[in-house]
Amino acid sequence: MARKVKYMEIYHRIKEQILAGEYRVDDRLPTEKEFADQYDVSVHTVRQAMALFKTEGVIRKIAGSGTFVDAMPGAGGSQAVAAKNIGIVVWQRSRHIFPRILPAVEETIFPHGYHNVVCNTGNDPQREREVIERLIQQGIRGFIISPISWDKQCLENYRYIQDRNIPLVMINRRARGIRATSVSVNNEEVGYMAARRLLEAGHRKIGHLSSSAIRDELTNGRIRGYRRALKEFNVPFDERLVVYDQSDEHTVPGANGAKQLFSQNQDVTGVFCVNDHHVPGLVQAAEKAGRRVPDDLSVVSFDQSMEVQNSLSFQLDTQKYPAANVGICAAKELLTQIEGDDSMVKTIELDPIPVHGHSCLEVQAAE
Repeated sequence: MARKVKYMEIYHRIKEQILAGEYRVDDRLPTEKEFADQYDVSVHTVRQAMALFKTEGVIRKIAGSGTFVDAMPGAGGSQAVAAKNIGIVVWQRSRHIFPRILPAVEETIFPHGYHNVVCNTGNDPQREREVIERLIQQGIRGFIISPISWDKQCLENYRYIQDRNIPLVMINRRARGIRATSVSVNNEEVGYMAARRLLEAGHRKIGHLSSSAIRDELTNGRIRGYRRALKEFNVPFDERLVVYDQSDEHTVPGANGAKQLFSQNQDVTGVFCVNDHHVPGLVQAAEKAGRRVPDDLSVVSFDQSMEVQNSLSFQLDTQKYPAANVGICAAKELLTQIEGDDSMVKTIELDPIPVHGHSCLEVQAAE
């Protein structure tokens, strides 16, 4: 029984690669040995998976040349298998929060007989539309999507799904104007917890470095939380302490916004940074302004990016995105919709998880 589960797991992982466009029709597939090394299984296990593809007409073997994709899974005889697939559409599955979300989704849907097909959009609305159309053609049962934006093209992409009565769950953010269940972090709580951490350390001149001037739910939610914490400590809100970063591809994220913050507020002692990826730019701008983090400028952030943490000389006070719980919750909501047990639209927000470091000093020590 264990061997059967293993080869079926490899079968679905290779099928996911084909459906995601990594291997297209007429492309030569890796050898059985190469697949075995890639997935850390025996050649025999891969051979069993390939035999199933052969039976379904998905692959063809040419003596002396190798194995090639002959048809997309989901066409012809494999339609019944594709009907148990869930499409996950994200901007880049190997980056940001997605490497932590995707395994949680897979572990949740697998016991119910479903498998995920993950596709990247590269933040391109047209690419997103092509991915959605292809997955629908393969008989996908439902979608989990991290929305790119709220422009007309993206909204049309999501309506295209709903017009075909295919279940849809959004993760990380909602798409304005689309009535669909969403699962994300509680952005107001992110702002509240970060500002409160600084306030409890005695800071009163606290800046907020936001990522964009676009007032989306992420930006607005974190500012609401920031203001709520200030109010609890009887600290007046000063709009000059809130800046929006306008860095481009030639600038370290956070650098321009932090430069503006320090030029407008020379007495700021603490900063709530919208996410960890803007912290290196903040540190860079602080040094140019004659400030050092954390010696005389405290910082609290959000994301718990190990990539960023490894680039810093100090342990960052931050908050962890509840990625695994987002994945589990989104998968459960989608399964419920697919099985027809619940059609209610929900907005589910999960609290961030504090991660204590050494970048938020008591205000006396910071001064």
